[in-house]
Amino acid sequence: MTFTKITKIFSVQRLLRLALPLVVSLEAAIIVSVWAQPMPSSPTQLPKLEKSRQANTAKAAQVPTSVVELETQMQLLESRMAQEERFIDEEGQRMSFIDSSSRALMTFAGAFAILLGLGSWKILEDQRQQAKDGLANQTKTFEEKFKDALSRQAEQFQQSLNTIHALRDEVHDDFPMFSKIQKNFVRILDDLRFACRGLQPLDDTYGLLEWKDKQRILFYEKAIADTFLLDTRGVRVELSEIYRLLGVFYGSRYAEAYSKARGVAPKDDVERARFYFEQATDSDEGNYLAYSHAGHFTMYYDDPELAEVCRRYLLRAAQCGSKKQKPLVNLALLELRAFKNPNRCLEVLREAGVRPEWELSGSQSKNAHISYIEACALADKAEGAAEPAENLHLCEAALICLETASVAADGWMKSAFCDGDYQESPDRDGAFQQIAKHQIFVERYGVVADKIESADKKR
Repeated sequence: MTFTKITKIFSVQRLLRLALPLVVSLEAAIIVSVWAQPMPSSPTQLPKLEKSRQANTAKAAQVPTSVVELETQMQLLESRMAQEERFIDEEGQRMSFIDSSSRALMTFAGAFAILLGLGSWKILEDQRQQAKDGLANQTKTFEEKFKDALSRQAEQFQQSLNTIHALRDEVHDDFPMFSKIQKNFVRILDDLRFACRGLQPLDDTYGLLEWKDKQRILFYEKAIADTFLLDTRGVRVELSEIYRLLGVFYGSRYAEAYSKARGVAPKDDVERARFYFEQATDSDEGNYLAYSHAGHFTMYYDDPELAEVCRRYLLRAAQCGSKKQKPLVNLALLELRAFKNPNRCLEVLREAGVRPEWELSGSQSKNAHISYIEACALADKAEGAAEPAENLHLCEAALICLETASVAADGWMKSAFCDGDYQESPDRDGAFQQIAKHQIFVERYGVVADKIESADKKR
């Protein structure tokens, strides 16, 4: 607390100490003047007036016998009336004095209460400010201590890291063979990248590999695990790409096993794929393809745990690849199929529609895919519509989107519409069945279906 604040508090207290005796003295003087000051018609004179009134009344009651007696009685009556008037005036003066005194007393009491309240408020306000300043000082002290502790921990961590680097350099100096291992590691990376050249982010990638390619990838994978003592700072981007390709390898192997076992395959491969995708993003946080492909190979609609993991991967991919449509399109499918949320699906599709590229840099956007999935979402909403008019409106909107998509139908759209996959039945037998059976839309739907069914699967 500053000297100025202390001075203010003492000034308020001194003012209260001076005002209290003054107000009490004034109140005591008023009370004494009310009860001790003699008045012309004090209560001690009331018995005398009462006796005089009774005597005059008795005399007036006597029947006058002469004019002289009548005049005497008139004089007595006038004297009595004058006496009564004086008494009334004196009582009025006394009441007026008491009223004035009570007003003054209440005024002084009110003034004292106000003064006391203001003084108390000022003291409380100063105490509140003092507590606020004390809390701010404590908070500032704690923040400074926390920053100091955090700085010390950062310095210790950096020292530990420098110690590890020094140890590694010392090992390299003492054992020259590690230099050769470092050079061999770079060569192994090149060989593994060549072995993984056929890996594409598709569910059937593993099944399309030759047996030699599979074994070569498994052989070089073991060498990647022995990189702890090697200095990988110069090849972090290359190593991140290798981890991504290994994630694709195990992700596609799980997808093949999942499709053959109809959803009851062991999760070892998909968990290993997740591990490699995590390693890829740890080595290079900006590896968009690692996030995107991790989302692709964890997108299983009937597995709530993997669906949540997939959503996180796709959201991160959409952030890293701010121009890419594919992660948002996959996210829209996930919201529709796994989480049964067509409204959220449509929101994601609207965001995807303004992006200029599909996945790779310079790739053409695929707005037809967006229109097709939008048609699926609207058809799904139509099934849950409570009113026939709403159902008709949603079916009409879904058919319009399907007509737009059919203009640029490709192999993916044909497969989804006609064949489905190991997770979903064909859309013509599911989402669009109610539109196909609707009398109003039969002809238009038939034209759209023919266009999609005749699409080239290679596109």
